[in-house]
Amino acid sequence: MTILKYGERCPECGAPQVYETNKRCSKCRIEFVDAPPPPPPPPPGSTTYKVLTQRDEWFMGKFSPEKLEEAVNAYAAEGWRVISVATADVGSFFGSLAGNGRQEIVVFMEKHW
Repeated sequence: MTILKYGERCPECGAPQVYETNKRCSKCRIEFVDAPPPPPPPPPGSTTYKVLTQRDEWFMGKFSPEKLEEAVNAYAAEGWRVISVATADVGSFFGSLAGNGRQEIVVFMEKHW
């Protein structure tokens, strides 16, 4: 079981924890559990791709250029590199063409093993 310490943020709702040790979120009451072990790395010589958007859990609902820079630098430290950046229409069936959608940044990254 994972235990969050005072001030650490809940991975579900982002609320800072208010007790010395927390087995449940003090706000949304979810129970903290250990994450499953990561899958084994791909075979040497292969390439893996990652897509990062404004809705990624990294931003916790608070996207900003500074947070994007922080995320890209953190992934770069793990061996990822940005290969392309684009925008996508989101928010409605017709997207921003109908005037009621919005644009979202999409960052494409790759990692060679």
